[in-house]
Amino acid sequence: MAKFYIPYKVLAFTNANVRQLNLSLQSIEQQLRSVPQETFKTDRTLFLPPAAFANSIFAGGTNFGYSLKNSVVTAQTYYANIDILNKSTITSIVAYWYRDDALATGDCDLYRSDFQENASIMATADSDATTGFHNVTDASVVNGSLDYDTYMYYVQVSLDPNDAVTDVRFQGVEINYSVQV
Repeated sequence: MAKFYIPYKVLAFTNANVRQLNLSLQSIEQQLRSVPQETFKTDRTLFLPPAAFANSIFAGGTNFGYSLKNSVVTAQTYYANIDILNKSTITSIVAYWYRDDALATGDCDLYRSDFQENASIMATADSDATTGFHNVTDASVVNGSLDYDTYMYYVQVSLDPNDAVTDVRFQGVEINYSVQV
C-alpha cells in the first residue's frame, strides 16, 4: 500500500487505486494532446524616430529627435538598429519625409546582413517628388521573416540635399510586422 502525505491528512491508496489513477491521468493527457493548439497572428508596429539614428561618420547631421537633416550640403548616411521579435514577419515600411527641392533626395532602406557582411535590401521607401511633408510605403518586403540566428537587421537613411541642408528631412520610419502567438 502506498501512502501520500498531504498537510494534516494521510491518504492511503492500494496499488490498484494507483494504477487506476495513472490510467485516468494518461487518458486526460491523451485528450489534451488531441486538442488543436491554436496560434494567433497579431499585427504590430515599431516606429523609429529620427532620434534613433546615428550618423555613419559620427559627425555632421542635425538630429532634433523629431527631424533629421544634414549639417552640410553633401550626402550623409544614418543608421538605426531594429529590435523586433525573432521569427516575426515584416510586412511593410512607411518612411516619413519633408522635401522642398526637386533635386534633393532621401533614401530609406531596410537591410538584413549575415555575419560575413553580406547585406541585402529588404524594403525601400525613398522620398518621392512630393513637396512638403509626405510618407512613402513599401509593402513588398523581400525575405520578411526575421531570423536573428543568421542575420542582423537595420535601417539606413541617406539624405542628399541640393543647395540647402533643409531641402530634405527625415521624420521617421514605421516598420509593420506580424507575430505568431
